[in-house]
Amino acid sequence: MTGIGVIPEKTINYKLYIDGSAAQAALVDADLPEIKMMSDTISGAGIAGEIESPTLGHTSSLILGLNIRSLMGEDFLALAQKSYTLELKAGMQSTDQVNGVVKTGKLSVVAKGTPTGLTLGKLSVGKPTDSKAEFSLTYLKITYDGKEVLEIDKIAMIHKVNGTDYLADLRDAMGM
Repeated sequence: MTGIGVIPEKTINYKLYIDGSAAQAALVDADLPEIKMMSDTISGAGIAGEIESPTLGHTSSLILGLNIRSLMGEDFLALAQKSYTLELKAGMQSTDQVNGVVKTGKLSVVAKGTPTGLTLGKLSVGKPTDSKAEFSLTYLKITYDGKEVLEIDKIAMIHKVNGTDYLADLRDAMGM
């Protein structure tokens, strides 16, 4: 965790694991999902105009993109219609200004989802293909230095932020 005088800086490096095994893909970078709450515009008596009302614990589609330098056989997994567990393990650099120390934090992003597409890219002599695989997620969990900071499980109706499950009362109301 960062504290007073700690400056978060960058990703040092990371590794992708698919269903528990280290991926061999020529991964350039990953586009982590945008977390956007489902919402609706409400208006009516007693409201001066419109309010964008987010639906508690419900998100829009979570899309994870894997940007690939050059295609190889493993990359075509993104066309097999099954669910995968993808884990990105990263070392995150920060500087403790008080003690003058560069620190490495541990970031883990666990995602479960189904491929939605594979952009093959282009063929050009002496150039990478710049391909991209995309996955629609049903599950996302982020931990930093062993502390769970986010868990979204669309199937189990869980939406936790820093340990608070915002859907616990809803599950109770639904008899789950």
